[in-house]
Amino acid sequence: MRYENNMKLIVGLGNPDKKYLDTRHNVGFIIVDALASARNLNWQTNKDWQAMVAKDMDLLLVKPLTYMNDSGLAVRKIMDFYQLAPDKSEANTNLSEALIVIHDDLDIALGQYKVSSGSSSAGHNGIESIIQMLGTKFFTRYRIGIATPDLEKYRKSILGNRAHKFVLNRFPTTERKIIEDLASELISKLF
Repeated sequence: MRYENNMKLIVGLGNPDKKYLDTRHNVGFIIVDALASARNLNWQTNKDWQAMVAKDMDLLLVKPLTYMNDSGLAVRKIMDFYQLAPDKSEANTNLSEALIVIHDDLDIALGQYKVSSGSSSAGHNGIESIIQMLGTKFFTRYRIGIATPDLEKYRKSILGNRAHKFVLNRFPTTERKIIEDLASELISKLF
């Protein structure tokens, strides 16, 4: 079997069940779906990797099926397959060229994004899972803003901080359009 060490992974984070379709937490899935559509790629389920994948030459788009909090399981399996994962003795290996992860961020306004590498998970369980499974936080992250004025209502709820409920709400039509426009902008940056 030939391993392609120049393989580049673009991983969108989300949850696989239909009930999570179009939720704010699934913005990573929404973006990689747009990327796949732009390249006319079809998604296939890879049960060994616990992921949906769409491949084009040395590019692999990935939607983990492990649920957000265990995203690192699927990412590690794929990185191992392509011999891109660092050895356990190589903690903090820089994977910025090989791995791009796209995920939601509550600290960034809707429709905005930030690119980072080497930062902590900032409480994002999907990112924390990837950091733990790879032994490094040095991979490229596209942090997609989902914050709206409504978020403050969830954070200041009489029941305590309910931001986790906010991320599981579906995008209203107007917000979904903003995300679709952002996805179109990112296509040229990611390819």
